[in-house]
Amino acid sequence: MDLREEMLGLIGCWANVHYGGSNEVRTTDDGLGQIGGGRWLMIDDTGGLLVAAMAEKMGILYPEEEDEGQESEVVQETEDGQLRPDATFDTRVVDSGGARFDEAEAPPNPHTAEDQPMPDAVDNVPSNSVPAAKMTTAKSTDATSSSPAIAPTHKSQQLALKNTLTVLHANAQPNLALLKYFSYDTSNPANASSSHPLHTHLRTLSWLQLLHPSEDPTYLEPERFTPQQMQGWKSGKKTTYYKKRRRWERARKTVDQTRAGGFDGLIVASAMAPATILQHTIPLLRGGAQVVVYSPTVEPLTELADLYSRDRRAAFLLLQQQQLQQSQQPASDPPPQSIAPAPTAPVATATH
Repeated sequence: MDLREEMLGLIGCWANVHYGGSNEVRTTDDGLGQIGGGRWLMIDDTGGLLVAAMAEKMGILYPEEEDEGQESEVVQETEDGQLRPDATFDTRVVDSGGARFDEAEAPPNPHTAEDQPMPDAVDNVPSNSVPAAKMTTAKSTDATSSSPAIAPTHKSQQLALKNTLTVLHANAQPNLALLKYFSYDTSNPANASSSHPLHTHLRTLSWLQLLHPSEDPTYLEPERFTPQQMQGWKSGKKTTYYKKRRRWERARKTVDQTRAGGFDGLIVASAMAPATILQHTIPLLRGGAQVVVYSPTVEPLTELADLYSRDRRAAFLLLQQQQLQQSQQPASDPPPQSIAPAPTAPVATATH
């Protein structure tokens, strides 16, 4: 499904998509969900084009850029023999006369070309003449080689509660292939080490997880093991176990928060019948939320406009009011039943 640029702009304006990090968040009465906070629910069949357009309006499409002018930190040795890890490397050179030069402009040393390193020179040098920086490097290298390998630990990913997009899809995995052009890894959405904002602000779940979560194997908690039970495991097996736990935690949080509702808007761009989509997604919106539906054909939109017309809404409210009044009326005694007399046979008379 293709969308023109002006249509993408209209969808974003009609849905009132904007940065929602500063919006007020209210907790529902049951304490399980939240209302507001800049959260939009989406059904995207454009391969991720609509998600990218809405994420750009919310400021979560591009990764944070690192400072280009940041200076690298180098360990230097002071005059008293102490190491300064926070000092920056000084590339200026001082000659015998006290003049200071940059490293590129320093005059050549005539003794540099004649000096040749001796293979046994290090063995003959006393220990007190070895620079402190070299001794520290040697000790740290030996300590690193002798220390055991660090076992991977479980790092739980914290999902964003504001300024989020939740995508509903009908397949096992969502089709968001166009997001790869914005440095987002669609194959590993639960990557806890990635700095891309979509890894914490974009959530995906299937229709099965929304309507019948207990029937989806991803929603079921995997078997839990204690650290004592995992002592004999290899590092690869531990990594797989923690990755499975992170995937389950992300799926469970996404499903529970989506089913709690309270979204600020609904955006639909799908070839599915919009009436069937809105039947399950409208109850997930807060009061006054914006609803935008795009369809490649006009017939489903005509049917949807008729279903949500003013006359149908008035008839529905009237029917709902009548049912409420009937349920509040006290039950009256049933009317008495009339009992018919016993049937009598006609008397037959005859004349001769």
